[in-house]
Amino acid sequence: GAHLCFKLIIEGKGVSMDDLHPDLLPVLDEIEKFKLLIKETILCEVPLYSKKYDYCGTPDWYGRLKGWKYPVIVDLKTGQHELVGIQLSAYEQLIREYRCEQYPKGYKGIIKHLCLNIPKTGGSSLFEVTDRQAFKEFRNRQAVFNRNQERRIT
Repeated sequence: GAHLCFKLIIEGKGVSMDDLHPDLLPVLDEIEKFKLLIKETILCEVPLYSKKYDYCGTPDWYGRLKGWKYPVIVDLKTGQHELVGIQLSAYEQLIREYRCEQYPKGYKGIIKHLCLNIPKTGGSSLFEVTDRQAFKEFRNRQAVFNRNQERRIT
């Protein structure tokens, strides 16, 4: 789907048009436009695990964009995006725990949250998500999920 195409395009591997559903063609054009904004990719569709909070997630993209002072997390949406703030906040925690060559002890600086909204009808919008209370909401939802899982097991 769209996320696999996103990863392949961002990594410069390209996408075979013969294998694509026609609905994805407008999405590909917008991904190509987004790629032009990239200064540096640190992560693209890499699964991560939080030891501190015991959850996994796969941030769509994390890196630096041209003209932006701080690194950004970008979440790609082709449909509903009302909960994207919660999702991005969970990704931020994963990234802060992520150990890489650039940040062997994890990243402590500012990280901006962006949503790349690409409706399947074409066009796109890239907007900043600024809800800094969203991680608390994520933790509340995680606790409810965990309680429901425990009930199913017992």
